[in-house]
Parts: sequence; C-alpha cells; structure tokens
Amino acid sequence: VSNIALQVITSETDRHLVVLGCDPVSGSARTGVIDPMLVAFSSSENELDFEPTATNSAGDVRLSSGSFIVGGLKSRQEILIFTDVGIQAMRFVGAPFIYAFSPVAENVSMISPKAGVAAADSVFFMDREGFYVYRGSVQRLPCSVLDHVFSNLQFQQRFKIFATTNPDDSE
Repeated sequence: VSNIALQVITSETDRHLVVLGCDPVSGSARTGVIDPMLVAFSSSENELDFEPTATNSAGDVRLSSGSFIVGGLKSRQEILIFTDVGIQAMRFVGAPFIYAFSPVAENVSMISPKAGVAAADSVFFMDREGFYVYRGSVQRLPCSVLDHVFSNLQFQQRFKIFATTNPDDSE
C-alpha cells in the first residue's frame, strides 16, 4: 500500500482498494512524494498489492485535467473524483484496463474533501460557488440561503466543510 495518500476508497463491486493522490509505486519502493493527480488501485481481493503485474488487476492512472484531487465519493455505479478543475467518473470495465475514466463536469468541484455525500442514486456536494447534485449529470441546486452561506464563508477555512445526510427527514 502507498505510504501517503489523500484519500482511500473501497470499491465493493469489483473488490479493489482505490487510493487518490498518492506516492507512486516504483517496484517495491515508494517515492515518499505525493502525486496529487495519481489514482492507484490494488489488485482485486488483495488490498496490499498495488504493483501492476500480468497476473493481477492492480494499476494506476494519472488524471490529466487539473493540478490536484480534492476528494472522491462512491456512487452506485462509479467513483466520482473531484479535482480542482472538474469531476471525473471512474468506472470498472474489467480486464485489460480495469477502470475507465471520463470527464463528468468542468469548472465545478467540491469545496473540500468532505463537502459531498452520496444518498440513494444521487451525489450532493458544495462547490466554491453553490450546491450541486449529480445523477448522471451535474445540476445546480436552488438554495434560498446561498448568499448568506457564501458571504459569511471564510474561504481559508473551507477544508472544515463537510456534508452529511438526514435520513429521518429525507434530506
């Protein structure tokens, strides 16, 4: 497993451990330097095996759009990866590529690593300028308190923002 990483996500469907923003694997040694755009995944059923070989399903992909990964969220059919410039969908496709990555949205992302939540078939998240929902495409949510939230937000404190669900009230 990587020595350092921004976030770790399990993919129960295909049984891989996915690591966002990590130090690259170089043989059995680690570089100790984080690549903020690297997505690495373990071999299926072996969360410690990140070294890609001909006999396993481990691998990594460096995202090409953006300069760092903000965070990731599992949805029903994919993992959404939020970068500083947009959103990428990571979908299991099987051998030989294991995962496919495709852009979902540009110029919208999460304001902080925990500023999103998956609920039912939707992913809700807070961006730097508003609130959004993803249900196969990204849509801005109307919000009556938007001006209040953003006019009082201390942007340098954004990494303290987190989202949660309230299932009792379907919120």
